[in-house]
Amino acid sequence: MKTILFDYPRALVLVILLVLVGGISALVVMPQAEDPKITNRVATILTPLPGASAERVERLVTQRIEDKLREVQEVDTIQSTSRTGLSSVTVVLDETITETEGAFSLLRDAVADARAPLTDSAGEPE
Repeated sequence: MKTILFDYPRALVLVILLVLVGGISALVVMPQAEDPKITNRVATILTPLPGASAERVERLVTQRIEDKLREVQEVDTIQSTSRTGLSSVTVVLDETITETEGAFSLLRDAVADARAPLTDSAGEPE
């Protein structure tokens, strides 16, 4: 049983090279297709206020941080929880933001600005 590939060894080498090049290019492209770039758009700011009630944490810490974060244009939604001794503020960036580093830098600056009027007993916001 003779085929064209056995009659022409150059054709056989060409087919083998084409298969190898196709396989290598598939291996190079596949990780990008299977693992897309995921952009983190959520940040959580935790601020301790030891010994304070939830209402006091809300009034002294959470409201001030929320007010400063609302000034940042890149912010889409803000959710907060005030518990005894701890303020938790979650910020979601707008979906139109593609590079989040600049937006997160603005958020850090806003939190630093909000830190100044906080009581001395409040811990450093993280």
